[in-house]
Amino acid sequence: MKYITYSQQWDIHVSHHYIFFIDEKVVASYVISEMKKRTYLSGFYIQPQFRGLKLSFEMMDTIPPYKNLWLKVRCDNLIAKKLYSKYGFTKVRGYDEEDNGFMYEWMRKKKLKDILDD
Repeated sequence: MKYITYSQQWDIHVSHHYIFFIDEKVVASYVISEMKKRTYLSGFYIQPQFRGLKLSFEMMDTIPPYKNLWLKVRCDNLIAKKLYSKYGFTKVRGYDEEDNGFMYEWMRKKKLKDILDD
């Protein structure tokens, strides 16, 4: 699987877009948003016909090593939570309800050095 990236400067943050291809077809993507104090992973998505091929592991391996990386995941998305846990993310905050009625929880990944310093 190949990918391209592009970055976009906004007023208060920079977004880095990762777009993944198989045979020139877009199959997956995610966004890293660098804010002043935090960095967020969002929009982690794989087209339905390409799920189950372990592409998520390839995608996670492309994420740069940020000091603190945050994400919000639906509480009922057990597959995603298991993936994120394998890559060092842990639940750090309770639940938020979005307008669509789904419950979400916050997860964060810290570098080992930062975990030991806490």
